[in-house]
Amino acid sequence: MTLTHAYYLRRYQGTYGPAIKAGQGMFPGPHTPIRGLLYRVGDSTTPGIGVPALAASGILCANTLVKPSIVRASLV
Repeated sequence: MTLTHAYYLRRYQGTYGPAIKAGQGMFPGPHTPIRGLLYRVGDSTTPGIGVPALAASGILCANTLVKPSIVRASLV
């Protein structure tokens, strides 16, 4: 067994994020054509590549589902 990014990520050559050239596109947001049922998160979505960005994409998606003001009110 080879311990590589390609093995664990199951992506071509262990790449990170989508193949978007600088200045030629943007990372997709959390919405998909299947609104209300399917959302995107991860290094291939906004805000991009890396652990902090990955966590932020999860927060952005969660905020799409439940507004932060509702979450704050439920914590009081």
